[in-house]
Amino acid sequence: MRTICSTPFIIILLSVFSAGCNHSKEHSPSKGSASYIVDFEQCMNTERTMRLSEIADTIEFLELKTPKETIITRIWDIIPTDEFLFIFSRDGVFQFTKNGDYIRKIGRDGQGPGEYTLAIGMDIDFGKREIVISDVAQKLLFYDFDGNFLREEKWGYLFNIGCSDSVVWVSEFVNQGCKYIAFALNSKGDTIASIPNPHYGMKSKDDGAGASMAKYLKPFYRYKKDLYLKGKEVNDTIYRVSGKDLTPYVIFDMGKYKLPVEYEAWYSYGDHYKYGKHYWSVITVGEDDHYLFLMSLRCAPVDENRYVHNEDNYRYIVYDKEKRKGFVTNGEQGTKIIDDIMGGPAIWPRYVTDDYYMCTVEWYNLSEEIKKGNYNLAPALKEQFKKFGYSTNELIVMCRKKK
Repeated sequence: MRTICSTPFIIILLSVFSAGCNHSKEHSPSKGSASYIVDFEQCMNTERTMRLSEIADTIEFLELKTPKETIITRIWDIIPTDEFLFIFSRDGVFQFTKNGDYIRKIGRDGQGPGEYTLAIGMDIDFGKREIVISDVAQKLLFYDFDGNFLREEKWGYLFNIGCSDSVVWVSEFVNQGCKYIAFALNSKGDTIASIPNPHYGMKSKDDGAGASMAKYLKPFYRYKKDLYLKGKEVNDTIYRVSGKDLTPYVIFDMGKYKLPVEYEAWYSYGDHYKYGKHYWSVITVGEDDHYLFLMSLRCAPVDENRYVHNEDNYRYIVYDKEKRKGFVTNGEQGTKIIDDIMGGPAIWPRYVTDDYYMCTVEWYNLSEEIKKGNYNLAPALKEQFKKFGYSTNELIVMCRKKK
């Protein structure tokens, strides 16, 4: 089985499972077919201060109101539907109203029918209105929007999943033991499409024991309800996904920042941490009608300490889709987008919906900023914060888009 660590940069793969069956279609991108070619070097060489008021007009703090025995921390994904918010965190999968009122936990802990040992992937099949959860015990579990358990499928170890037209896409870890970068499964668990891994079967320097994984890696995202696959950090292409079909959408021309294969962690664990700090990858993508929001990370930490957060390992890039150019955000608050609406710390839109740019923050971190006077809270928000405490769930910072 795979052993998963929650550190910012690394996991160790003890063995590799593949759900591949009758593969029928492989994809490989060409630059001419993509909607956008992002010149990464140009982006990294251009800096500009960006203010939140350029894209948003208000900030709200959404409290997830759960029963006392339920505390939600380390949110990994937020998936909105027309009626609900589904929250995927290290504590499981939860369903809320759009106002943050608790509805239910989807499934429960355990090893029986409808139970999962550890949820390691989650998405929504919007066509069927089903919640799909990938369990570390190598099975997929399906639930309806009322929380009823529908079925489970033993399809292997599927870490990062995305659903499109009832096809389940899987983003692989991508070392020399993985046949695909990503693959698609139909309702029978057959592999019906894939992106081949060019390094499959390659002999590594130290037997391919290691692979890097960023703490904030988000292989899939949605824009205008379409699914997009970015995949593993070193992947240079974003695909628009429609069922089993992939269309190259964004290609990153990484230039000198492209990690050489001999410095990938699976090829040489030691060289990866020695030289990887000079190279960069894109780990999360958000998108609106005007911009791509690209969180970029050094391929290995600059101080070779993967256990301590160092902001110098990150760059936050805003790519203008009309001008076809991007820039690294900067300013007196450091990186990210300056909050000139409420005067708080800079933010970054990890989740973008039709109406909001969203990120998450632990209450106690935000509380410290308020004590320092960094937020000029409106009276209603002051009353809201009086009710918060150390048992408060992770808050969702919601920046309403300008219309």
